[in-house]
Amino acid sequence: MAKQESDPQIACRRGAPRVSRRRVLQATGGALAVATGAAGATALYQRLALVGAPTRHTVAPPPGGYPIGQYQIADYGVHVRSDPESAVDVLIPPVWSLVITAKLTRAPGPHEQQRLEAALRAVEAAYPYAPAGVFALVAYGLPYFRSYVKPALVSAHLPRMASDGAPVLLDAVRFPSDPADLRLEANDVVFHLRSDALAHLHEVLRALFAHSGSLAGQHTPAADLADLFQVTSVRTGFVDAGLPRRIAQEAGITVASQIPETAPLFMGFTSTQQRGQAKEEAVSFDGRRDLLRNPLTTARPGDYFAGGTALHASHLFEDLESWYALPYEERSMPPLSRAG
Repeated sequence: MAKQESDPQIACRRGAPRVSRRRVLQATGGALAVATGAAGATALYQRLALVGAPTRHTVAPPPGGYPIGQYQIADYGVHVRSDPESAVDVLIPPVWSLVITAKLTRAPGPHEQQRLEAALRAVEAAYPYAPAGVFALVAYGLPYFRSYVKPALVSAHLPRMASDGAPVLLDAVRFPSDPADLRLEANDVVFHLRSDALAHLHEVLRALFAHSGSLAGQHTPAADLADLFQVTSVRTGFVDAGLPRRIAQEAGITVASQIPETAPLFMGFTSTQQRGQAKEEAVSFDGRRDLLRNPLTTARPGDYFAGGTALHASHLFEDLESWYALPYEERSMPPLSRAG
C-alpha cells in the first residue's frame, strides 16, 4: 500500500554541506520528524483532522464479504483518480493511520484468541469497512513466535524464500545511518488502523486499550483488550494531497513553504500509482504461480501460513532541509537518473 507519512524525530541541521539527491534518498524515507513531541504532534493532527471529516455511513458487512487478504481494500471504497501532473492513475488510500505496537501481558490461550476475535468483530460492527469507517489488521512479530509457540512448530511451518531458503520473517537491523542511541523494538503484535476520520481511530484505540467501553457511541465492552496487551507505542501516519504542507506549517518547519501545495507526501512525491504496486496475491507467502515467476516462498495452499503476507515496519527519517536545498531539477529526476 501507500507509503505513509509518520512522526518520529526530524533531522534538521543548519549550515550542513550540500548533498546529492542520492545521498538524501539513501538516508531518508516516508517519515517526518517534528520537534513538538508526542503530545504536541497528537494535538496538531487532531486540529487538522477536523477539516473535512467524512460523514458516518451505514454499518453493514461488505456486499461481497470481507477480503481474504488484509491489504485487499481497493474494492472497498478506495477511489482511483488521475494525477493532474503525471496523468497516471493513483489510488486514494485512507488519509489517517495508527500503528499500535504492543506486547502480550501473558501467554495466550483459546480464551484470549476468542477475545481478540470478538474485539475485532466489535470494531467491524461499529464502523463500515470503508475509508469513511475503519480498516483494521493485526500482525505478529518474531518475538511472539519465539515466546509463545513451540520452536519445533515454528521451524516446521514458517515459510522460507524459494530463492535462497531465508525465512520470510526477519529481525529488524540497524542502518549505517542510525544514530548511536537508536533502540530497536521487540514487539509481539502490531495493530494497523486506517480511516479518513482520525477520530474513529482514536475511538478504537481507547476501546481496545484504554477501557473506554465505547465504539461509535455504543456500549461495547467486548472490545476491551487492555488487560491482554501492553501498548508500547502509537504512531500516527497520514497521506493526503496538501496535508504535509499544512502540517509542516502548523509545526513551524522551516521549509514548509517549499513543500508543493498539493503533494500527498513531504518530499513532494505521489507514491500510490495504481500500476506501481503489486497486488497482495502476488506477494503473499503462497502467492499464485504465473507465467513469469514461481511462488515466492515454500508456503503452499492449505499451509498454516497460507494467505499470509508480511507487514514491514521500518524506522525512517526525513531531512527536509537538505532535500529542499537541492535544485528542483535534481529532486524531480527519475530514480535511474539520480545524481551522486
